[in-house]
Amino acid sequence: MAKVRFGPAIADARGSTNGVVFSRNRFGAYARARVSPVQPRTPQQVAQRENLIQAATAWRSLTEAQRSDWRTLGQQIQRSNTLGEVYRLTGLQAFVMSRALTERDGDPPLTDAPSVPVIPSFEIQAVNWSADHGVTALDVTPAVPGTDQRYRVWTAHQRSPGRSYVGRHEYRLIFVGQPGSGLGPAEFGQITAAHNALWGVPNAGQFLPLLMDLVSTSGIPGSEQRFRVIVAP
Repeated sequence: MAKVRFGPAIADARGSTNGVVFSRNRFGAYARARVSPVQPRTPQQVAQRENLIQAATAWRSLTEAQRSDWRTLGQQIQRSNTLGEVYRLTGLQAFVMSRALTERDGDPPLTDAPSVPVIPSFEIQAVNWSADHGVTALDVTPAVPGTDQRYRVWTAHQRSPGRSYVGRHEYRLIFVGQPGSGLGPAEFGQITAAHNALWGVPNAGQFLPLLMDLVSTSGIPGSEQRFRVIVAP
């Protein structure tokens, strides 16, 4: 279903309706004919669909009291849609999100809803990445997360430094830190190796998109931060 808001009566639109897709790029809003995508069957996509099926099955096995607690949790978690409008999660959405993140990060999935974790805001202060040595510094504040929180790192394919836009869908998760652990030489080596295996070794002068977040071991993520890395010699 399309979300529409063009001014003064309608200010913007997202999604699709009646075969028309509404979106926006740097030139402004546009509409195009909807094209049915080919159903991809990569191992990653098949695994993701299977995880969603398992999560829905697990939700049905919960007691009504447990589902009620997840609904209460969902009402405390805010997200924004493509129009920037804020909404709150349903109980099922909160449960599926928690289960997906804990499984991805190697934590045991929860059946009882956790309390909302206090995840501090963080800042990426500096990233040094060289073509010859990979990551040599990745400075964040706080340097050490809470004992029930961990840093995660995504990267996208390196590109010309003249390009600036990177879609969120282009990033791939390459590193999941240990709870309560900072980032040091051992973690830098893991990040470098994972990026090079996925995207290839970057060349000096290229723009390497990097994204990080801080997530709780209960599967509740905090905010994301992006950093524009220019690869050094």
